[in-house]
Amino acid sequence: KDTDTAEVSNALENVPKENISSEQPAHHADAKDQTKSQQKEKRKQEKEERQQRKRAKTKIVRKTRAERQVSSDESVVQRYDFGKKLGDGNFAIVHQCKNKESGQEVAIKVIDKSKLKGKEHMVENEIDIMKDCSHHNIVRLYEEYETPERIYLIMELVKVRLSLHSL
Repeated sequence: KDTDTAEVSNALENVPKENISSEQPAHHADAKDQTKSQQKEKRKQEKEERQQRKRAKTKIVRKTRAERQVSSDESVVQRYDFGKKLGDGNFAIVHQCKNKESGQEVAIKVIDKSKLKGKEHMVENEIDIMKDCSHHNIVRLYEEYETPERIYLIMELVKVRLSLHSL
């Protein structure tokens, strides 16, 4: 193969430069423009489809928010045993919990609605994103519940053990 490549290279060196053209035939340029036009149209259609799906998701989110309404915190406490606190932030506290029925360990993020004031959209965005994501490196949202005072996000519990050897 190296011999063949060398022969082709030598043959090209012997061709007069004026016989080598980098220009494409006119009909080739027209086909290229047509392909670009088709690709542009396809991207435009895909963008419109994404926007339609996004609008459809918005409708579903409103329905889902109504569906997640529960009358009191008791509804959540009846389903889960609350364990140790894993962390807290400006709006929420995260607890390690266990589903009383299945025994599955989960993390429950308890969001205090009184601390949200004007930032409710941030929580809605978080819920929307978590619902749409399905990847082994992203925490999974199992369920959500809402009372007049709180929002409960039932999520995958991630247990991480670090040792000095892994750092």
